[in-house]
Amino acid sequence: MNKQPLISIIVVTKNSASTLGETLKSIKAQTYKNVEVIAIDGASTDNTVQVFKKYNDILGYLVSEPDKGVYDAMNKGIKAAKGDIIYFLNSNDSLYSNDVLQKVVYEFIRTKALIVYGDIYFQAPKDKKIVCTDYEGNRVFKYSHIKDARDILNCGICHQVVFYSKQIFDKVGLYDLSYPIYADHELNIRAWRFARKRVSYLPEIIANFELGGLSTNAAYAEKQNKEHIAIAKKYRKIELIPQVKRYYLLGILIWKITQFDKTRRYYLFGFLQVFKIRG
Repeated sequence: MNKQPLISIIVVTKNSASTLGETLKSIKAQTYKNVEVIAIDGASTDNTVQVFKKYNDILGYLVSEPDKGVYDAMNKGIKAAKGDIIYFLNSNDSLYSNDVLQKVVYEFIRTKALIVYGDIYFQAPKDKKIVCTDYEGNRVFKYSHIKDARDILNCGICHQVVFYSKQIFDKVGLYDLSYPIYADHELNIRAWRFARKRVSYLPEIIANFELGGLSTNAAYAEKQNKEHIAIAKKYRKIELIPQVKRYYLLGILIWKITQFDKTRRYYLFGFLQVFKIRG
């Protein structure tokens, strides 16, 4: 990866004029300047497009047209992005600190990772009923426990903390629109499976994230559960394969031991009798 890789920050909007300014301000304030904003607007009827144009100096691409939902818009953003690194930031969220992108770039270069991810600062809106009651109020949530695709399958991760090498989308494809709520969860499973060991956790708060979107809104709880179950069934082999391998290898080891003659078994396990006598 280049020493000054271009970061494409995809911002998807629909009538977001009241909050978009803070999002873009947090991007413009970054100490790392090799950044482009990919603005994908869903034909807003307010001043969203005008707000984007106020930040023309960081705007790499802008389109305002109807779409098939948030993940369709995000797919458009991926196709338009020119960056080496791709990141998604919602129009009511913001980057946590002014040097967070600098730290992320350094981590990509230092580790040669395909995915770099960090932590999130949750903020629960007062006017919306949310599903994630564990996160009500203001709270930092750490993702240091995420190690592989199995962990992603079990608990998921906010896309606001994940930075992807463009190679990820070149290899695993785009968001699957058959999952209107959890397409990001499904894509992350594919991404982590492809990246394998080339992922790096950065112990930094990446963004301020406001709860109350599709994945945390109680109004969509039934649809969420259905999608969760469908994704779990699709990728359950991620859980099963390691267990099958473990028991298979254990079975082979036991079978091998039973083939040993008496002398070889004594040298392997004779010390157990010594401990028994001494006890």
